[in-house]
Amino acid sequence: MTATDFGRSFVTFVTPGRGNNARIQVEARIEFSADGVTEELYLLASCKGEDTYAARDLFLQPNYDFCGVFNETQFSIIRTRLGDTQFVADCGPVQPRFERIYRQIVTRPAEKLEGVGDVVQATLAGELLIARTELTSPDGQRTCLLEYPIKTMNANDIIPMYQVDTGPVAYPEWDSQAEVVAGRFRLAFVAFNAPDFADFVVLTPTEVAPGVLTPHYSEVVSLPARNEVWRVE
Repeated sequence: MTATDFGRSFVTFVTPGRGNNARIQVEARIEFSADGVTEELYLLASCKGEDTYAARDLFLQPNYDFCGVFNETQFSIIRTRLGDTQFVADCGPVQPRFERIYRQIVTRPAEKLEGVGDVVQATLAGELLIARTELTSPDGQRTCLLEYPIKTMNANDIIPMYQVDTGPVAYPEWDSQAEVVAGRFRLAFVAFNAPDFADFVVLTPTEVAPGVLTPHYSEVVSLPARNEVWRVE
């Protein structure tokens, strides 16, 4: 079997007239399946709002986080601004917004770790680890497989235990009405320490003072899931 080498995998979007080729590292891979059709998409790493190729003052003010979910046919740009009270995805088909989108995805041989002890020992040995988490919609008609690098792993080798705590990943909104699949995700971090459930803390408008909202990872959701940990060669 193989797994994504996230450190060497990129998606590039090309603006009209080839004014810019924006190559962005992949944070997570997504397989979203519904009605017998599976879409493979990629969550891209976050950057900051910028005035690209300006002579100076490169960061826009007020600034914002910029990331997105992309494949060759559709996109969703996720902008997170201070004080946002709702998140509306900027999403749609690739053209005419972009000239093209293409991916450069590297995979490597990988082995699924079957037992808790194997996960603990691979962690302590400094192995490169990725996780796969599969979720099913409440109606049982759709599935979402997330593959992502394990950036933070807790391990106990006295009483063998482990706990993944990592992100961001793309959390599916099953009831989203976005016109493309890419627009049906929110940003979240994920934690799990067993094969059958996953906890997510989701980015959402959060009250920080009476009547004052700002984006924060604060909405905690626990779901049935199928989790796997893989060692990447």
